[in-house]
Amino acid sequence: MSIRRKVGDWVWMPKNTGFIIESDRFKAQIQADGGSMWCLDECGDEDCFEWATLLTEPDDTGYRRMLCHVNECRMFDEPAEDKKVLCSASSKCQNLAAPLHTCPFKEEIKNDSTTLCDCCSSCRQECLWDI
Repeated sequence: MSIRRKVGDWVWMPKNTGFIIESDRFKAQIQADGGSMWCLDECGDEDCFEWATLLTEPDDTGYRRMLCHVNECRMFDEPAEDKKVLCSASSKCQNLAAPLHTCPFKEEIKNDSTTLCDCCSSCRQECLWDI
C-alpha cells in the first residue's frame, strides 16, 4: 500500500513527474487533492491516490513551480544517506538506482549528451532495446 499523504506533506519525486522535466529529482509540497482521482499509472496499488496540485521548493528567486496530477506511487520520502534510492525510470521498477549517467536513448535519438538519469541496468537495457 502507498504511504498515505496529506495536504502540506513534503515529498521527493523522480524526473518527468507532474509535467516538469528540468529536474532529475525534486522536492515538492502537496497543495490540493484531486477529488476522487485514483492512480492512472497502473501501479497495482488500489489505495494509490492522485494529487491535483503540488508546488516545488522555491528557487533562488523564490519562484515555486506548480506540478499537476501526481500519483502517490511517484512520491517518496526524503532520501537519507543510509536509505537506498530506487531507479526513477519507471514507477513500476523496484531496483536500486545506478550512479548518474547520460541517457543512451536521449543521446542516440535526440543527440542530447547532457541529460543524466539514474536508471538501473535492467531499465537501461530496455532503453537500449528501444533504440
